Amino acid sequence: MADAHGGVGSAPPTLRWSKLETAARRNGEMPTRRSGHSLSIVGSSGYLFGGCDYAEPPGPTNDLFALKINANAPSEWERLRSPLGGVWPPPRWKHSATVVDNKIYVFGGFHSSSTRFNDLWIFNPITLDWSQSGAVGAVNSPLNNNALHRASVAKSAALTLPAPRGAHTAVAIRRSIYVFGGYGGTGYGRRDFDDLYMLRTDDLSWTKVTCKGKPPEKRAGHQACAVDDLMLVCGGWNSVTQFNDLHIFDSTVNSWTLVEGTHMATTLPRWNHACCAVLAIPHAKVFVFGGVVGEANNYNAQGNYMNDLSVLDTGDMSWTIPEIEGTPPCGRSDTTLAYDDKGSRLIVFGGWANVWLNDMFYLDVSCVVGPPYGITGIFPNFGPITGGTSLVIEGIDFVNKPVIIRFSCRKGSVDIPGEYVNDHTLNVVTPDFTAFPAGDAQVRVALQGDSFTTTFQTYSYFSVTHAPLCFAYGPGVLSGGASGEPTCFIIQARDAQRNLRTRGGDEFTVEVSIDESDPIFMPSLQIQDLLNGKYLVSYTAPNPGEYHVKIEFQGTFGGNAGLIRGSPYTATFDDIVTREMNLMTGKLVLDQVLHDLQGLQQSTRECNIGLEQPLSDPTWTPEQVTAALIGLKEHVFMVEKRGEEISLSIEELRAEIAFLKDAGILVTKELDILMAIEMAWAEVLKKVPAASNRIAPLIATQSLKFRDEVGAYMEKLHTKETHLKSKSFWSFSIGVDAALALITEEQTNAEKDDTEFQQKKHIAEILECEDLMEPCDEEN
Repeated sequence: MADAHGGVGSAPPTLRWSKLETAARRNGEMPTRRSGHSLSIVGSSGYLFGGCDYAEPPGPTNDLFALKINANAPSEWERLRSPLGGVWPPPRWKHSATVVDNKIYVFGGFHSSSTRFNDLWIFNPITLDWSQSGAVGAVNSPLNNNALHRASVAKSAALTLPAPRGAHTAVAIRRSIYVFGGYGGTGYGRRDFDDLYMLRTDDLSWTKVTCKGKPPEKRAGHQACAVDDLMLVCGGWNSVTQFNDLHIFDSTVNSWTLVEGTHMATTLPRWNHACCAVLAIPHAKVFVFGGVVGEANNYNAQGNYMNDLSVLDTGDMSWTIPEIEGTPPCGRSDTTLAYDDKGSRLIVFGGWANVWLNDMFYLDVSCVVGPPYGITGIFPNFGPITGGTSLVIEGIDFVNKPVIIRFSCRKGSVDIPGEYVNDHTLNVVTPDFTAFPAGDAQVRVALQGDSFTTTFQTYSYFSVTHAPLCFAYGPGVLSGGASGEPTCFIIQARDAQRNLRTRGGDEFTVEVSIDESDPIFMPSLQIQDLLNGKYLVSYTAPNPGEYHVKIEFQGTFGGNAGLIRGSPYTATFDDIVTREMNLMTGKLVLDQVLHDLQGLQQSTRECNIGLEQPLSDPTWTPEQVTAALIGLKEHVFMVEKRGEEISLSIEELRAEIAFLKDAGILVTKELDILMAIEMAWAEVLKKVPAASNRIAPLIATQSLKFRDEVGAYMEKLHTKETHLKSKSFWSFSIGVDAALALITEEQTNAEKDDTEFQQKKHIAEILECEDLMEPCDEEN
């Protein structure tokens, strides 16, 4: 049994801290000690920007370092410098850096106690250059405090531009960046924020988001991360208090929700911590590291620097504190927590713990979030639910180890062995998935007991065809077509759950014959797979007459083979009919649809009325009471015996009308009638249980009476049999003519007797006592 993390066994996963060995590339520079910086990972490189630098005197920096992340060798730092004449962001710390489409969007931050930014800079890791959006707050002039101050306030009056700020958060959701909170303002005054802005990266336009629900209190030093369409905000502080809380913003409805309970491994407030969301199975995990923990509402308290780690499962919003081996980083605040998906590890650099830091650690979280290889594609991406399809899986960094492929849906999963081909290809034969509903399954890979990949591909299982529920429609299976002209019809495949099949690949055979003779050789007969669950059959009836059209499903993909519903169909053709009658959208088809609809409408209407008829009246004779009971029971009996047939007929007409509508035929009238039939039939199905309960005690009584009636009927049959044996036509002495006259008279009586017998047999069936009529059947 696979555990919650996709591996084998039930032991909780163990994480491990390790020091990340780094070196300067080409004997260049290494990052100095700092805090309030950003570390963004794009591909296999990390980009460290800004921060408050350990210098003389200490202050903000705008240096940018690239870290080449290596798995089996020291990772390499390289300082990136501004090209001649190129633009470059001014120094800052406590800014935000958000990755969208492999570009890094840097917003805001602090330059000094009185200078804060609301500018936007975009770094391209491919061209290694910066660009600046039209948002004011950017500084292009030589750095001086006046220029910086003017830049930070130049657009504070703009309605859609966030006020200058730092210690805020910014997350990416669907190519938009959501900026929340922080503190700032202009000049020396400090203001805490609880506003939310959205930056569309497509056109770099800002929008202030109007939210529903209660937003988090004003705060800075909090953390936020994105999980699908959600933004999770935890902790932080403002000028009055500190927080231990968790809020969720749903970007699809612009609504805030508070998650009740204690968060981030302790009941104490936490601020200036770091967090990171990582895709995992079955739900994303949010890791929170370090920060400052202290007493709530104690603004002057320094708090304690932490090096603990807590994990939020975003499925049930529950926190855990995992077991961690190795030597952890020292407690710190204003650090970073970035995820290297190539190595399935979290990376921490620098921070503040009453000293500036520039050490670097990583935490291997592969047992929680998945292994260092991924799945990128599958071919084909659909197949039958019965399995047996050869599947090619494409990915990155596969290794030649035992392969397990997992096919999973909401109802469960199936694990099967796969075959290693090379570092980017695996082979597998899809498993039987009939234990679960047809639909999409996620395909993941695990090698030699690893956890399953966090990346997955979607494989669509389609249900297989069930012959008894398939049907055909069109002029080629109707009476009234034109002989000597091509005609056609549609075979609609359906599965055992009565769903219309939406994919092709099934095999059907069609035979056309006259009477019960062998099939006619028809070179013109063709079956075209429309690849959507429909099959277009065309043929030409050579001569006028009646033809039998036999349609049989061959059991493709392990489906239930056999004749389809209604097969063999009877079709008639005449040479005086126009060829237009042979069209799928012609008058013959439209008239037949309307005829079938009207027949169903009439029967459902009569059944609805019949199920409400009274069972007694003071003026009725016993025979009338019995007739009313039998009449009501007949309607109940009809629904019980023919209900499935009627339901199938409604479904078939629905499919046929949909085909006509898609073909551009105006079917408003037909759709209205069909809707009325469906509503009436639903009412019938609702009424049947009540009607059954109403007649149950009366049926029992009537069955006893009918038993006596059948007994008398048996005596009557015995008497007739005795009299029949004594009839004079058995004697040769009466002559041929007299005997024939008597026999003719007796045949007339026999027909009347048979009519009476069939009536009683029908009543016996209605009263559910058919066994009473078996002796009568033998006598009759």
